[in-house]
Order: sequence, then C-alpha cells, then structure tokens
Amino acid sequence: MASMGRTAHAALALLMLAGCASNTTPQTPKAQASTSPTTERGGAQMVEQTHAVVEVPLSSGNGWICEDKEFTEPLPAFVAKCAHEEGEPMFLMSKVYVVPADQVVPAKRLVDEIYPKNYAKLFERFQITETKPAQIQGHEGVDVFVEAVSGRGPARVHERVVVEGTSVFIITQMGSVKAFEDFADLRARWLAETRFRGLAKN
Repeated sequence: MASMGRTAHAALALLMLAGCASNTTPQTPKAQASTSPTTERGGAQMVEQTHAVVEVPLSSGNGWICEDKEFTEPLPAFVAKCAHEEGEPMFLMSKVYVVPADQVVPAKRLVDEIYPKNYAKLFERFQITETKPAQIQGHEGVDVFVEAVSGRGPARVHERVVVEGTSVFIITQMGSVKAFEDFADLRARWLAETRFRGLAKN
C-alpha cells in the first residue's frame, strides 16, 4: 500500500506540473487526466472569490494567463495557475490534492524521495540546491529549491509543501533564471498571499 501511495503522489504532482514545462513535459496518460472545465481567473474576482478553493494575488492580464482547474483522477485536486510566456517564461501555481489516510506522506519525504522523480521527467537534468523548513498560513512544511535545464534552457523551481491531515498543499514557482529575477516581487507576493480554504489560519 505504501508503494501505491508514492505512485499516487508522484502521478498527481506531475500532472499538475505538466503545464509548466511544455517543451519537456511528457504526455500524461488519459486515465490520469480527468479534469473539470478550466475556469479563467480575471479581474478583481480572483481575490474577492471568498469560496474559492485557492485564492491567489494575480489575475489574467499584462502578459499573464490565469486559470483554475479541478482534477478528479488519480486523486481529487485543485490548482490555480498563472503563466507568463511572453519573453522569459514564468509559471506560478498553488495547488492542493487529497490522498487516502493510509497514503499520507510527510512533506519532507515528498520533497526528498518522491517529487525529485517528477523533476527528472520534466527536465533534462536538475539539482536540488536547498531544502529548509517553511510555512503556509502558519502550518509547518518544507521549501525545496531546484536548479535545472529544460528544452528552453536553464530553469529554476521553488516549491513550498505542507501536509495537513490527508491534504497536500503546494505552492510552485517555475521559470527561467532571468524570470525568477524579473518577477522577484511578484513571486514573494504569491508565496505570502496565497490562501487555501482547507488550511485554517494559525
């Protein structure tokens, strides 16, 4: 059963990352990609949408395309994603997925053992440069920083992972090295202002 849990975590995390490395992401089997229709996030509705599964501090416009997507397989999940593909590519995502109780894995183990397998599929090569404790809405988790090379050239990834009960909450930032620098302020806001409905404020 533990092996099934690792497989489910890896499959879903990879599925939700799939839009972030379009030149290097493998095709996900259709059996793993059952989703609801995509809902575009635009205007002030993004922040004022108090019943949203995930609230993020960015809307479509100024080169950004933002959308929500709900997944039903291989596990229930929800992702809010914003992509900036004009010039240097930058992708910002906040996502949550739910696993059965017997498949819960601590955040540190996800970062150390499971998610690196996804990076290996997304990139030509990668190196985890740092992991350290972090929080989302006051809940303890782990930050992981990755330097990688994709079909577009050098890339960076920063993921913040929290496991609370049977839910896994992830904030992902992925882009070129220059985009990481150019959008530093926005990336900081995304980390600070993302709000998950499923995480009670501590």
